[in-house]
Amino acid sequence: MKKDLIDSLNEKQRLSMITLLSIYYRPQRPVTTSSEYLKSCEVPTFFGFLHKLIFNEWFYEDHASALKVVQNISKIKETLKGVPITITFKESGDSFSVPPRIPKDFTIDNETLANVWVTEHAWKRFWERFFPKELNSEKVAEAIKKSFFQAKIVTLTRGHGVLRIIRNRFHEAQYFFNALDNCRFVVIFREDKHLLITVEIPK
Repeated sequence: MKKDLIDSLNEKQRLSMITLLSIYYRPQRPVTTSSEYLKSCEVPTFFGFLHKLIFNEWFYEDHASALKVVQNISKIKETLKGVPITITFKESGDSFSVPPRIPKDFTIDNETLANVWVTEHAWKRFWERFFPKELNSEKVAEAIKKSFFQAKIVTLTRGHGVLRIIRNRFHEAQYFFNALDNCRFVVIFREDKHLLITVEIPK
């Protein structure tokens, strides 16, 4: 029943579903396709999640409750239409993997700034560019902390700096560069705190 439901979804619908499901479920190993990701999910989690998606209540008890979800496949597909795809499947060799979950209230420090809050976007960018095969969030957290701690504040050229202010939605930013990792951290100040909004490999 689970396999048939997954096979009935198109690629966009599967990716939209994974965007939501990834809050609750992470594969224990890299997966090669969106279909494999969904098929690796345990049955109670899979059908419990879909039950919440269409009935706003997490529920899975037996075959009958799963059947109720399957009977509402059209409602599932209609709901998934409005879900923007934000999940990243990062190619690494011949496989794809999903970034590990960012730790709650995760902050980093260096000699210039303390308590810099790491956004989910920055976390994903760091993982994609430097640790695409690592699925352990503690190891990724340790790596980004170490890299930022060793980074030094830098100033962009005037033209590049103006362009970046526009790209940063007119928030002036501080840039920290780790020459050993060839990694640039972009930090802005908003809502009374410093935020790491992205991580780049300078061109």
